[in-house]
Amino acid sequence: MATSPDAPANNPTRKLAAIMFSDIAGYTATMGRDEAAGLDARNSHRDLLRAILPRFNGRLIGDLGDGALSSFDSAIEAVNCARALQSATGSDRQMALHIGIHVGDVLFSENTVLGDGVNIASRIVALAPAGKICISDRVYEDVRNHRGISATSLGQKHLKNVDRPIGVYILDDSPDTATIAGRPPILSARRKTIIGAAAVGAIVIAVIVLIAMTRRSASVEISAKAPALPQPVNVAKHTINSIAVLPLDNFSGDPNQEYFSDGLTDELTTDLATISALRVTSRGSVMQYKGAHRPPTPEIAKALNVDAVVEGSVARVGDKVRVTAQLIDAPADKHLWAKSYERDSKDVLAMQDEIALAIAHEINVELTPEQQARFTSGRTVNPAAHDAYLKGRYFLGSANSEERIKKAIEQLEEAIKIDPNFALAYAGLADALASAKTSIFRPTR
Repeated sequence: MATSPDAPANNPTRKLAAIMFSDIAGYTATMGRDEAAGLDARNSHRDLLRAILPRFNGRLIGDLGDGALSSFDSAIEAVNCARALQSATGSDRQMALHIGIHVGDVLFSENTVLGDGVNIASRIVALAPAGKICISDRVYEDVRNHRGISATSLGQKHLKNVDRPIGVYILDDSPDTATIAGRPPILSARRKTIIGAAAVGAIVIAVIVLIAMTRRSASVEISAKAPALPQPVNVAKHTINSIAVLPLDNFSGDPNQEYFSDGLTDELTTDLATISALRVTSRGSVMQYKGAHRPPTPEIAKALNVDAVVEGSVARVGDKVRVTAQLIDAPADKHLWAKSYERDSKDVLAMQDEIALAIAHEINVELTPEQQARFTSGRTVNPAAHDAYLKGRYFLGSANSEERIKKAIEQLEEAIKIDPNFALAYAGLADALASAKTSIFRPTR
């Protein structure tokens, strides 16, 4: 498997790592029916990985077709990342994922990733039903005592090109795990204690206790032969009245495109700020979190005093712009929504309106008729004028010298020259001239 640009590219390095292999369920059939839809699903899979992996200290190290290989320093980080991925894809049938995880010895070289960890993870993934996560017995031993983790044994499996049977488990994260596995779940130590204590009481009392537990988590199905299957906790969606758009990552492969990703961050922030029922954190407050090493999302949200955050990435290739955005409930650190959008450059404003509208609907914010009309107007823009405008805004936002203010004014005037009807460019130029007048710098015109 070829390594991705995120993988180490120095001398060969051998290390123990948690390896996660993920691929798209039904990808071959989708490609057969609709090649464009298949390619879109594959790209969305990559974009989602790049957006989520940094939160769990993971990195994308290789890909093949619809499959992707990711590396982590610990098993629990790999498992939590896998759960976040499945949560983010939700009920999107085009993005249902199989995920397999193993901890093993891995050799990273300049253009390959080899070793026991890679081979076994790539075999285990084939055992995972769509939307599910399978882990090896070695991973299970590392995560079994972590709160909220439980799994069902699938027994010993003979995997292709593996000279010994491997114990495989499926994570108990969905109501139909018992049906899929056909075996009683193996519970964490804490859950065993809870169930054991309930069994001491009378059957009627146990039933009452279990029913009461379902009101806070998920429904529990009682079996005379096996313990009740633990269900994922459903975090009640609280009211979201405030939001912050974190700086979108530049995935264009060109550091000189930072102005473009920063510009789209600003425009999405501005779009959301037009919603009167929503408090949106300003650009100046969020730009301190630009980069790969920002704090965990709940910590950022607490510092900004917001209920939710939007994060994601931007990639521009030729006339195409792809934005991957995800909405996170900050206190619960839970993904509420995620989607990838790809449009022509002329439709980038309409794309941002579409993202803002989707976020508004997800958090149940009531829009005025005027706001609804604006977000569905299908705005277009001259790509060259918009590009010059974003460059001008970028220079203005980082204006720390006479030269940068001058560049901002030049780019904004260029945007107006290209499209005399481009209202945003006039507003930007007014801001730049006002900044020049109040600044210690005096750009020469």
